[in-house]
Amino acid sequence: MSGKNRGKNQKGNIRKRLTLHDKAWLAMKSAIRKLIAEHKKTGRPLAIWKNGRAVLISPDKL
Repeated sequence: MSGKNRGKNQKGNIRKRLTLHDKAWLAMKSAIRKLIAEHKKTGRPLAIWKNGRAVLISPDKL
């Protein structure tokens, strides 16, 4: 990589170093997406916390 391109990816965007917090947040969002997709696929309701109570959401509303 030449000196003028250092710190940029192939599209020319500046790469941002992710903090541990950012990495954890992205990992959690990815896990939640996978969990929702799995529940939709298998037809199981998804339990969430809403207004201080556990609530089941049917897979057709996900």
